[in-house]
Amino acid sequence: MIINHTDCEMRTFKDDDLRTRLLNSTGTLVVAPARFYAFEDVEQNVREQVQKLRSHPWIPQQITLRGFVFDIKTGRLNEVTEAAIGK
Repeated sequence: MIINHTDCEMRTFKDDDLRTRLLNSTGTLVVAPARFYAFEDVEQNVREQVQKLRSHPWIPQQITLRGFVFDIKTGRLNEVTEAAIGK
């Protein structure tokens, strides 16, 4: 099960912008992580994460994978449907 949430701070920047901000504040290039995995669309991020798991050789194909978005304002857990994920 993959769960992302609305109002996620990872949506407020791009990887390159954060890397630059860290360099400017510390004077040191970021070595790790190589990517921060910032994103703009929370549902699309869920789809991509589910796809990564589906294609991973260690996860058996018979395992059911589902993706959700937790809405911080309403407290609801909304499923990103299989059709939308692209099974």
